[in-house]
Order: sequence, then C-alpha cells, then structure tokens
Amino acid sequence: MRGKHGIICYEPKQLQETCERILAGDSVSNIVIFDPSIQFAGDLENGFAWFCEWSFEMAKLAPMVPKLIATDELQNLIGTDIIADSFRKVLETGRRYGLDFIAITQALNLIHNRVRNQITELVVFRTQEENALKYLKSRGFEPDEVSQLRDLHYIAKDMRGSTESRGKLRVWKLHGKVDTEAETEANSLGQCAELVDGVAN
Repeated sequence: MRGKHGIICYEPKQLQETCERILAGDSVSNIVIFDPSIQFAGDLENGFAWFCEWSFEMAKLAPMVPKLIATDELQNLIGTDIIADSFRKVLETGRRYGLDFIAITQALNLIHNRVRNQITELVVFRTQEENALKYLKSRGFEPDEVSQLRDLHYIAKDMRGSTESRGKLRVWKLHGKVDTEAETEANSLGQCAELVDGVAN
C-alpha cells in the first residue's frame, strides 16, 4: 500500500518484496513503513525485535547506502530490564552497515540504559516527569528550563561534543492538513530539526 510519505507494509513477506524492489531500483519510494499491528497484534515487542533483525540483515546487503530506522513511542516496544538482541545489534553495530536509528518517546526514563547510553543526539521538548528530568540533568540539561519550555520549543544537544542549540517548531496548514517546520537559532540545528519533524530546511 502506498501512503503519502512511503510504502506501508503490514506483513513480513510484503516488506521483503518491497525492499527487494528498492534494492533493484524498481520502487516508487525509498521509504518503507512497517505496521506490525496485524502480523504482531498484541505482541509489539516481538514485532519490533523481528523488524530490527530483518533490518539488520537487509542493511548488510547494501552497507554503503545510508539507512535509518525511525520509531515512535519507543517505550511501548522495549522494556526497561531487557532489550532484544536484534535491537542491540542495530544500536551497537548497525553503523558498520550504514544503518542508524532514531526514536521518539514520551517516557525517556522508561528506556533501557543500554539504549540511552547509545544516544548521540537528544532533542527535548517540555517534560515535567521527575525521573525523566533527573536523567536529562545527568546529560547536561537544566531541569527547570526543560520543564518550563513553551509549546513547540525544544533544546537540542549533541552528546558527543556537548553542542547545544534551541529552536521551535512552526505549525501551519497545508492543503487543509497540519504540517511542521523548524525555526532554529543556529544552522547547526538544521539536522536536528529534520530528525524531529522530517522537514528538510
């Protein structure tokens, strides 16, 4: 099924066939969206683990081509006490095959430490959850500032070099639909803004 921003797949066989077409240069889009709600109904953690394993193996077929796994509500896909070996491989060795990872979560404190230790960039919107603020403080954010961020405002930090920037998302209607754009204080945030809202500036 073709969606607005990519090809939506609901079953592993469909996903495999789609990516084979992409590798062969015979696809209408290079963006593949895997929806596990049918094949892995009620078992999203195993669905995510399967997808990570599949993505890792597919990445080996084209190691020089940049690839990105993006997921929403990560806290619903992994536990705080254990993570699947397939996800660990994506995080720890995926870059060897051109595979990187980005996630969105509303509960950073519920994410396994092994995952949080692999974070290279953090883009933070307002949060007031005590444990999440404690973690953010340990990574160099000011809890008071984070808890008082205005709507759509964010702080971005490169954890490798501690570079910090601020900006906000601008929301407007395009053809009757809401879309977003990032306004930033520095050009260095352009990449971070793209990671947040998917809009190239």
